[in-house]
Amino acid sequence: MKTLLLILSLLLITTNLYAEWTLYFINVEGSVHFYDKSNIKRNGDKVKVWAYMNFTDERAKSLNVSSVRILEEIDCVNETSKRLTFHRFTKSDLEGDMRDITLPNPTISYIVPDSVNADLMKLVCKK
Repeated sequence: MKTLLLILSLLLITTNLYAEWTLYFINVEGSVHFYDKSNIKRNGDKVKVWAYMNFTDERAKSLNVSSVRILEEIDCVNETSKRLTFHRFTKSDLEGDMRDITLPNPTISYIVPDSVNADLMKLVCKK
């Protein structure tokens, strides 16, 4: 069990080391959004992309989480997204204790124009 935890921890550290996190959005509250330019995976009209967000100190206190990492699948033609993986961290920049949130049946959502997901879609769907 300890070996498995060590391997998983090393994989998570490796994921952050090789990521090319690029700022793409700052919301009105001051939360900052990044996406990993180096690990975008395309499959037809669908794109999988890792993104993360740092919350403001005030928001982090209310949520008891300082940053989150998400694997998002974006359908570039239908303009929808599906959240595949969701990790919460107790500190900014994906540091501190990580807590997984299981998403057994991810739902497909339409991307709202002029939203943070719309900005991400524009970045990852361009050819």
